[in-house]
Amino acid sequence: MAETGGSTAFVLGSGGLRGANQVGMMRALLERGYVPDLVVGSSIGAVNGAVLASDPTVATLDRLEATWLRFATMAGALAPWLSSRTRAAQHFRARLLARTVVELLGPGVRVQDLAVPLAVVATDLRRSRPVVLRQGDLVQALLATAALPGVLPAVPLDGALLVDGGLVRGVPLREAAELGARRVVVLRAAGADAPLGAASSVRSARWLAYEVARRHQYGAEKDRLPADVELVELPSGGDLLRDGVSVLTDARAVRRRMTEGYRAAGAVLDARETSRARASGRSGPAPGTSAGQRAEGGGHR
Repeated sequence: MAETGGSTAFVLGSGGLRGANQVGMMRALLERGYVPDLVVGSSIGAVNGAVLASDPTVATLDRLEATWLRFATMAGALAPWLSSRTRAAQHFRARLLARTVVELLGPGVRVQDLAVPLAVVATDLRRSRPVVLRQGDLVQALLATAALPGVLPAVPLDGALLVDGGLVRGVPLREAAELGARRVVVLRAAGADAPLGAASSVRSARWLAYEVARRHQYGAEKDRLPADVELVELPSGGDLLRDGVSVLTDARAVRRRMTEGYRAAGAVLDARETSRARASGRSGPAPGTSAGQRAEGGGHR
């Protein structure tokens, strides 16, 4: 696979079903002409990113959006089963994810076959370190990066036991820089930049501890970025106090999250381009570009 020096990378972070907002964020980017030369993803971010990397167009995002909405509707009907922590439920969810990926991208697709280079970040459970997957079966790679312990089964690969990439790389900035990206556009899960409050239960306390650790990790990764790498941080949209941290099984809430991600990202991108236009003496904003490409237009529905 060709190296990606001097390129723009879209980096999509982990966050489970809070990742629906990333669909709206990607739409805002494509509509303004930002097209990735590299996609790097962890957990649900890798799943969303793989679909984008297959064909970075608004039409692709239309299909991904429809899939999110269909899944939320189905999850509502299967909520007791999907929320179970039994081994049978874990394997059921894995089959469901695999089937969804095949429906979106087709059977037998390899990571290296996608139109845009993709890097999938998983966690080597035995060594507690990140593993970057750039080749091999795409479904297997996505099952590995999404394998949150207790939710999806771990994936054995090349002597390692792989689980959710978000455990060690909630937002894989370092991997994007190491692969040669000179501009990194960050797409985090909904509510990732929202204020945190005190825990009200043992369950919420566990989630709060994980979220604090993830945010600390992200800050540390930002501090380690090379000085010549431009970081574009997009607001994630969403309100954790309103939506809570439970599994999302409401199609209306999924659509709201996608819309919030679209609007929040679009506002920042528009302000960014207006500022650039003024600095260069232009009268209005110019679209962002990557590798001289221009994305398809279209509005968020």
